[in-house]
Amino acid sequence: MKASKIKKALLALTAASVLAGVASNAAATTPEDDLQNIREYFYKKFPGVPLNEYGNGVYGIDQASRQTWEAIE
Repeated sequence: MKASKIKKALLALTAASVLAGVASNAAATTPEDDLQNIREYFYKKFPGVPLNEYGNGVYGIDQASRQTWEAIE
């Protein structure tokens, strides 16, 4: 019985630690920060692609796929 209580206590302590870590990380950024980080990532990954082209998905970054898409349309 003692081992069961110890396991439950350790599980509760682990869960509390994980939740505290998630809460502290979530409070460190704002939605605006997230937006800026995501944009920076994709601007570096696909240089020269205008912001409005990202809405076209792969067709905004791959010319061959775009030509096929436009032909189908």
